[in-house]
Amino acid sequence: MTIKIFYNTLPGQKVNGLENKFNLWEHPPYTSFPHILNTLGIQYEWSDNPSDSLVVLDIGSTPYETNKAEVESVIEDYISKFGKVILFTSQEPI
Repeated sequence: MTIKIFYNTLPGQKVNGLENKFNLWEHPPYTSFPHILNTLGIQYEWSDNPSDSLVVLDIGSTPYETNKAEVESVIEDYISKFGKVILFTSQEPI
């Protein structure tokens, strides 16, 4: 089974296009989420259609506790725009 992962501009880049509230997508511009799938041996392909693919909100290592309101606002923006998302953080569990 192959899953589809949504991309907005280029495959592998973090999804942007919403107002960047605190530089979530800029440094680095690429998500590490596919590396997790590769490590687990999960096959995936890229899609530019959010309705037939997973939308991943990669917040990197953004400190949740110090930016709680901003992170929650970005999550709400994604849910409003895409319906549902996978929240991915490469460092701290939240």
